[in-house]
Amino acid sequence: RVGYRWHGHPEIDFSDPSTVHFYKGSIGNVSLRDDYHEGDLNYQCVSYTVTINKEFWTPRFPLESHQMRVYLEPTANVNVIVLDPVQDECYYNPSLSITGFELTRFAVTQNIIAENQPLLNPIYSAHESGQVYKTEILSMFEVDRAGIGLYIKCCIALYGTLAWILLCLYIATFRRVDALGMIGAAFFGAVSNVMVGSNLLPDALQMGLVEFVNFFGVGIIVASTAVVISINTIRKEIGNESFAQFYGRIMLCLFAALVIIGNIALPLSAMNF
Repeated sequence: RVGYRWHGHPEIDFSDPSTVHFYKGSIGNVSLRDDYHEGDLNYQCVSYTVTINKEFWTPRFPLESHQMRVYLEPTANVNVIVLDPVQDECYYNPSLSITGFELTRFAVTQNIIAENQPLLNPIYSAHESGQVYKTEILSMFEVDRAGIGLYIKCCIALYGTLAWILLCLYIATFRRVDALGMIGAAFFGAVSNVMVGSNLLPDALQMGLVEFVNFFGVGIIVASTAVVISINTIRKEIGNESFAQFYGRIMLCLFAALVIIGNIALPLSAMNF
């Protein structure tokens, strides 16, 4: 809903879709809520139903934030219409809600844009540049994820997978048991996590947090598999049980630290950057 107040030119009708337009948007319904003309003062309150195309930036999904921008532009140039926002009277609907997000910022500002007219336009002579200046009202609000619930849902299978691979490494270290047969379940858990994340991920060809978390998890599984093989080799072929346990304890502590630090650092980096 937009309120227009101006002096002079009572013939201007902002409820006419040809008077203004929205950048990358199509106007559906237009409703004139109020129409006031008294002397030199004119006022109209117009409600627009607009469909705007927006390509979202998804590398930080599901911990991302988004800026929604609405550009309102008059059809006429600055010689006819200059739109100037009254900051004290600009607001957003307090009942506005987007599932999974919370509104953090809102602002309205004015821009001056230059448009080049098509070549051979008969309106302009050969000595004119063919450039027209128009005002533009930018309304912007920013939304952030309301919590980390969706991130946990995307990665919960991976958490179980990493716990399982650490258990395999523990068994191989302190028990004379070949834990390689258990690692297949860890890979199955990683695949399940990839499928969950892919189903929740918006249809966009952007590498981001979900892929990096899965790469990290698969890397831990592969490295742990190599360590289990090394422990078995030390124990069976070299016959040094004490060194096998010492080596296993060191690698178990190292991988446990990597799992904890990695699963804290990756989401924090996405939220902060």
